[in-house]
Amino acid sequence: MSLKGKKIVGFDALQLDWPNDWWCNPPFDRKQEFITHAHKQAKAGRSGMMLLPYEAITGWWRRLVEGKANAVYIPDGRYHFYEIDGETERGGVNFGSVFVLFTPHFIKVTQRIDFERYFATKDKK
Repeated sequence: MSLKGKKIVGFDALQLDWPNDWWCNPPFDRKQEFITHAHKQAKAGRSGMMLLPYEAITGWWRRLVEGKANAVYIPDGRYHFYEIDGETERGGVNFGSVFVLFTPHFIKVTQRIDFERYFATKDKK
């Protein structure tokens, strides 16, 4: 079942199996619950990516990400967020964010991969 392009209201994502190649931008105040669910999805053979605060010195990071995620993609700066219209900028967060990859191919050391940010807009092609 593809959920691409659909806005779903009324479902608890933590009670559902996620499809392979899932994407998750969790509510940051509930990130630990969502990361735990991501572990379950990876153990069930489903890979996916999460957007998370980059807090590598915290206990939750060391317990739930380090050594459990396959890779952490670290951008060269903070991201700006936009409203659903894709044009109206929202206030950004005051901390860095990273993309965290979970796959069924478990490793003991989480790779860190630096990259340059780029966001295609109507003005940039």
